[in-house]
Amino acid sequence: MFISQGDVTKLACDAWLLPTDVRLHVTEGWRKSRSVESLCDPRGFLRIDPPDGWLEGRIRAFELELTAAADGAPRVWAVNVASAAEPEWAAQSAREWLRAYARSPRAGAEPAYGRSRPLLALPLVGTGEGGAHDVKGEVLRALVRELTVEADALELDAVLVTRGDRALAAAQRAREQVLDDPTKGLPNPWCELSSTAQACAGKLADRIRNGDLVLFLGAGVSRAAGLPSWTELLERLAGEADLDKEERDALRELNALDVARALATRLGGHERLTNLIAKWFAGTHASLAHYLLATLPVREMATTNYDELFEAAAEGVGRPVAMLPYGKVSEQRRWLLKMHGTVSCPKDIVLTRDDYLRYAERRAALAGIVQALLITRHMLFVGFSLSDDNFHRVVHDVRNAIGGPDDRPEPEPFGTALTLEEKPLVDSLWKGDVQFVNVGGETNEGNAVAARRVEIFLDLLLARTSDPSAYLLDQSFDGVLTDADRALREALRRLKAELAGTESWDAAAADPVHELLRRMGDRQRDYEGRQEAGPSDGPHRR
Repeated sequence: MFISQGDVTKLACDAWLLPTDVRLHVTEGWRKSRSVESLCDPRGFLRIDPPDGWLEGRIRAFELELTAAADGAPRVWAVNVASAAEPEWAAQSAREWLRAYARSPRAGAEPAYGRSRPLLALPLVGTGEGGAHDVKGEVLRALVRELTVEADALELDAVLVTRGDRALAAAQRAREQVLDDPTKGLPNPWCELSSTAQACAGKLADRIRNGDLVLFLGAGVSRAAGLPSWTELLERLAGEADLDKEERDALRELNALDVARALATRLGGHERLTNLIAKWFAGTHASLAHYLLATLPVREMATTNYDELFEAAAEGVGRPVAMLPYGKVSEQRRWLLKMHGTVSCPKDIVLTRDDYLRYAERRAALAGIVQALLITRHMLFVGFSLSDDNFHRVVHDVRNAIGGPDDRPEPEPFGTALTLEEKPLVDSLWKGDVQFVNVGGETNEGNAVAARRVEIFLDLLLARTSDPSAYLLDQSFDGVLTDADRALREALRRLKAELAGTESWDAAAADPVHELLRRMGDRQRDYEGRQEAGPSDGPHRR
């Protein structure tokens, strides 16, 4: 079972849960989904007849027939989660949904987006109009328990997608509490990772908390969203150029950059080449890895990817990124450096050898940003092979500036790369500069299995960076608090009650106190002129 923030309707998955009730009413936020809006009448009720047993409660989940859904798009299941303030009801409904999916004919098909297991996504159900808004903590504990058990038993993956920092942190705490309960005997969600990989996640989490980690995203992150690999891209371009078998065989003897240039010539020029790439990389659903990475509390990121799926995931998480060099970075905003261009500006896409040779002339400033990050931060490479020519130039300049591993007084690697298999030769090439961590396990299990373990690693990393205080003052999450947490909450409430309305409460020096209370979930409006505005759980709730 995975936990992330995001927009469940835009996740690259096999199916997602649409919250509803026995009347098949859909709340406004969910009706905005393109998959659902055409199925609802003006009052928000689904224009369908429920299956036998729905009205009696014998069936709580069924798949919607989406006439407008494209082939391969995530399926949508209507699930009755209206709990009437009963935490177990929503969790049981989620369990019944997983079981219903596992019994459906679709479960026998290949998982979507090339995953090794089906991925089913659901929001924090039952906590909006479903009736359990005031007992979200209890719902989370029940939900995490049911999802963990059923996902393991049915050999599928479930991801709980929250809206807002409080719900995310509370979900992580609920999972920790459920897993620590010896009476439950629940499977460890990270047991597939080696002890080395788990230790690495802990160290990277420390770096994130210290503000020392930056991300570098490669094409592997977008593969899980159904986008083509480099090899698949060149094959598509060869098909578009109508190359015969002999010409395709000849292409295989060329360097990949020269292949791209030859194809550009055959296609009639660089502009048509980049327009085709922009078309094929304009994905609509971000991968689970995109969302897990976007949820991490990291401010600075870089990528060689053309697509804008990470940007979409960051938007869905509620913490958008400025796209460099196309956007302006404000003090409060995260940013993503697009080293090789982006689909919304095809003319900037870097693909052919000429593009690479001109890179130093046209984009030296972008390379300089990456160099600065390598010198001042620790870089986590995800889905990136470290074989890109431009990146090698950047690292060469960094080595010239600070020396190689043997020249540095403290030869600590400047980065960590997650790999799908052991790569001793590549490891030796980067020894002292990059630490390679094999999270994929055995090589004979296949890339899909290994890529899933990267998601598991990122889930563990996110769990280790969760803020345990984000929901402390939100009464609705009381169900995940310990006695010590509750004692601290009451002490903070007494402090606020004592100060509210006094000169001290309105003093400029008190602003950090107000900000602290907001970050800890305080939403009350019990003093004049101030209103705590914590992150919202968003419109997608029932």
